[in-house]
Amino acid sequence: MVGSRDAFFRTVSDRQQATNRIDMPLSGFDPTKLQFLTCFTGSTLPHSAILQPKFAMMIRFVVLVFILAIAGPDVLGQDKEPTWQAGVAKIDITPHEPIRLSGYAVRKDVSVGVSDPLHARALVLRPDQDVPLVILSIDAIGIPGNMTNRIAKVVQERWGISRARMVLAATHSHSAPHLDEYAPNIFPAPLTEEQQTATTRYTKVVETAIIESIAKAMSNMQAVTLRYGSGNATVAANRRVLEKGKWKEFGKQSDGIVDHRIGVLAIETLDGQLKSVVYNYACHATTIPPAENKVSGDWPALSAANLDASLGIIALPIIGCGADMGPSPTGSYDLAKAHGKSIADGVASAIKAPMQTIDSAPQAEFGYAGLPSEHPSQEKLKEWLESKSPQQQKYAKDFLALWKKRGVLP
Repeated sequence: MVGSRDAFFRTVSDRQQATNRIDMPLSGFDPTKLQFLTCFTGSTLPHSAILQPKFAMMIRFVVLVFILAIAGPDVLGQDKEPTWQAGVAKIDITPHEPIRLSGYAVRKDVSVGVSDPLHARALVLRPDQDVPLVILSIDAIGIPGNMTNRIAKVVQERWGISRARMVLAATHSHSAPHLDEYAPNIFPAPLTEEQQTATTRYTKVVETAIIESIAKAMSNMQAVTLRYGSGNATVAANRRVLEKGKWKEFGKQSDGIVDHRIGVLAIETLDGQLKSVVYNYACHATTIPPAENKVSGDWPALSAANLDASLGIIALPIIGCGADMGPSPTGSYDLAKAHGKSIADGVASAIKAPMQTIDSAPQAEFGYAGLPSEHPSQEKLKEWLESKSPQQQKYAKDFLALWKKRGVLP
């Protein structure tokens, strides 16, 4: 039942050329009809990646909608407000060895240190003793589709929680480690055997930690109240420079669409103590330049650390569909810390302001939307074999091999 005219966690770029987009008009907003919506990808790719054929065939944009209060109790057939229980946890996933970082194709070497820790965070919400809802926030460039499927299988078998009731959202930090099966064609040259072994080892650590974070959150469930509100931060800027209506380069489009709102979900114990917050800000985590080759969660992790320390909670950052949005300015770790503080301040301000209680039970929906893959001609692919870009060369080589094997591109 998707009848609301607005989304609480509205992840927007209203520009028509936006790729990761869910358009929920603001007009006619009724605060009694609330959607909690997160857009993310089952197999996401950073802007600098060029797809291998098997990934080009399988690009899947996954939209999972948690409707925490889609309508009043009368519409849902309820005769009373739901009672909520919640548990929250975080597990450290900071790598303990030098490792290749993802996000930027120009990086050629393993990391040279750690600027701030990375975490897997889990929030479990259970309304009226019903099947729980799980929200996960992971300090990672992205979560590969196969890993998501494996985690979903464990969650279903262990706790009886269906895929529709689980959100797995990566913060998309471009200073987080590379993961197996994610953007495999991003680097100019294959990882060395030693680098690949470290990456595989770390990928297993992340997957295990995600499941452990859910188990830990399930173990500290308590009665809570859910409230929602909105903050503001001017960190994001439209990063797609247009010329005559067409994309030209990455930069700052001063007159481009941008959404500076922060959607905030506050989880409070019945005695009024804040237990956790989930907050959504549509913006890339690309403040730190590739030359600063250290592990970091960029502004999402830094804003969460700020909130955790100042409020004594576990905060879950979600970056939403910020394809067109990037932090401004960029270029240093100090700027990432400043952006993190700005967003944390926006969340804190929302919590201090009057917030509305969520008084309806949830519904959850899950589905895939297939997108067509690129279909370059054989002539174009052969031309790309001579490209100066190693990624484009590999792309062409793999597609030509696929064409020879199957006689057609998917």
